[in-house]
Amino acid sequence: MEDKKGFNLHLIIIFLISLLFFSYAFIVDIRVRQRGGFFSDEASYFSITQSIAYDFDLKYTKKDIYRIKRDFGTPQGIFLKKGKDGTLYFSKSFIYPLFVAPFYKIFKTNGFFIFHAILLSLILFLGFKLAKKYFEKNLALIYTLLFTFGSIAWIYFFWMTADFFNFAIVFLSYLIFFIYKDSPKISPLLLSAFLLGIATFSKPPNIVLTLPLLFILVFKKKNLKKFLLFSLSYILPAILLFGFLYLMTGDWNFMGGERKSFYYKFPYEQKDYTFENLGIKMTASNYWERYYITPKIFFLNLIYFFIGRYTGAFIYLFPGIFFMLLFLWRKERSNNIEGIIILITFFIEILIYTGLAPDNYFGGAGSLGNRYALNFYPILFFLFPRNLDLKKAFSGFVLPFLFLAPAFFDPIFYSGYTGELSKIGILKNFPPEITQILSIPTNINPHAYRKRLQNSNIFILNNNFNAIKEDRGIWIYEEGKIEFVLETFKKCKILKLELLNIPAKKEHIIKIKIGGIKRKIKLKPSERKDIFLFNIKPTLRIKKRFYYYGYIKTALSTIPFYTTKENRDRRRVSLYFKPIFEKCVE
Repeated sequence: MEDKKGFNLHLIIIFLISLLFFSYAFIVDIRVRQRGGFFSDEASYFSITQSIAYDFDLKYTKKDIYRIKRDFGTPQGIFLKKGKDGTLYFSKSFIYPLFVAPFYKIFKTNGFFIFHAILLSLILFLGFKLAKKYFEKNLALIYTLLFTFGSIAWIYFFWMTADFFNFAIVFLSYLIFFIYKDSPKISPLLLSAFLLGIATFSKPPNIVLTLPLLFILVFKKKNLKKFLLFSLSYILPAILLFGFLYLMTGDWNFMGGERKSFYYKFPYEQKDYTFENLGIKMTASNYWERYYITPKIFFLNLIYFFIGRYTGAFIYLFPGIFFMLLFLWRKERSNNIEGIIILITFFIEILIYTGLAPDNYFGGAGSLGNRYALNFYPILFFLFPRNLDLKKAFSGFVLPFLFLAPAFFDPIFYSGYTGELSKIGILKNFPPEITQILSIPTNINPHAYRKRLQNSNIFILNNNFNAIKEDRGIWIYEEGKIEFVLETFKKCKILKLELLNIPAKKEHIIKIKIGGIKRKIKLKPSERKDIFLFNIKPTLRIKKRFYYYGYIKTALSTIPFYTTKENRDRRRVSLYFKPIFEKCVE
């Protein structure tokens, strides 16, 4: 793809893709795009960026909240902590805001995305440069584009959070290292180590990512000098950043100490608005008191990590898993010790996140896929499976589009409504992560999150329901499946379902599955019936909470206002059901 004049069409393609993202970054009006609001942790990162850009500090003052509201509306979810001298500080990692602050100072909110566009462009150009060492140019370009754009990683480009930054910094660190590992120059390796040190400050588990690089320097290159200089260049920024945080706030952990999150009302807005009488406690200081894991939860999390509906790497990070499978299948893998070490590192990271954060290993309800995994997803790029060819590479685009096409074509919407992607297409057939039930993205809908029923709570996993308004029961919206998880605080042996059919003109066939028990019910028009499920078993127990996964599938729906004269209900409805647990014991 290089013509007689020497134009490299591969580089032109990368340039045009980069230009597209730069054009967006310079032109977009962020306030209009987001209707004056923030996604996920954006409120905190935006606030810290403003503080660094204008005040050159991490302190929270009245002028900070004034600037935020003046420029961008009311933030939701600012994290603050009280320092040793009583001063309030922003309580999120400040390394991403520190890098983006100069761009924000010059370009305002567009500066976030201009910075992201620079990172993305570097990834594409350096990724292609390195891939050419392992594949011919056409395949190298496809390899780079598939890995970057076949996952959710690029969607985080549109988020004003540290997630894309963490992904890019780790990726660039590895790219620089692998490009220059055989070079006599030492400066690129020092830059690689420096970037990885920054990534470790942003997310401490990233320390594990040094293993493949140190292994190469010690056992493959056997260069003690490079090893020592690399180690020093890695440790120095991490120590300085953690040290600065400690000196500033009295705690090396930005999530530790006296920490709160604030919504709607913020300290110093009014005289009686204080840190003490506002906010929600969100500290990591008592984490180990709250920590809970069992062998079942641990192994379920390992399964969910790969094929879970909301977090599964096979869905949201497919290219990396695809390259991993190709690498494992090829006969030459025993000769590629670098690849083996990379895979070991990848699985160590999985064990760290699923083991140390068993109730939220992916980033919480505001996440699209597993945003924490973006920290170590980049290392799978460096497997370079030798049995990859153009046919396999092109086929690698198929599943990402089957899984994620709505998000690829409308990344802004699905960034704001992260639970919606899991309710459509193929994704709704993957297992929901019951271990993560308090954090899953569908919880963003307040009508679906932990609604109180008669003697249980319900988490509704799709949109096939009307908001609960009467008698602690639920009207299913239309024919089809309503999927849910019931929560009790006692172990119960019997579940009674009070059913009320719609005024349909024919017999209504209902299929029920809850806690592993299946029933098929026939209801006459407007018929009421109580159904009992005996010896029902919880799908999962977490501490003193019992969770029962289930669904009800209906075949008919109507709008009673138009079909029954005496009924004034204008909603579309399919079936009313009210779960009541019986014979419950501690």
